[in-house]
Amino acid sequence: MVQTEKRVAEMILQTGKKTINGILLLEVMLSFAILFSGIVLILSSSIRSLRLLQYSQDSFKAVLLAEKKIWDMTGPGLSEGFSTTGIFDDFNKRFCWSLDIKDVLEEPFKELSLIVSWEQSGKKQDILVQTYL
Repeated sequence: MVQTEKRVAEMILQTGKKTINGILLLEVMLSFAILFSGIVLILSSSIRSLRLLQYSQDSFKAVLLAEKKIWDMTGPGLSEGFSTTGIFDDFNKRFCWSLDIKDVLEEPFKELSLIVSWEQSGKKQDILVQTYL
């Protein structure tokens, strides 16, 4: 009886101590899922930042081209209702422009509205510049 009681006591003590000598498949799958979701988040944020960088470069080019076109338009001979469009020769002819000139209440001044547009990722982007000459 004493041996039986010792065995029962040993069994009770060992029930809380389970030893696992390997990694479960579920743990491996869970760790891969966490790893891949982290990689996907990093890649998507990198791609997003590259798109925003391209947009900012195109916007900067559009502003430069708009400034160049405005300086080309300064001078005598601007008339009310003058409206024209065209394509810039710079930057692989990706940018086009539309110009509209209107009279304002003050006699010597004209309102000049210039829209520079381009296509990026299948979407039309544009910048509007309005000034008085």
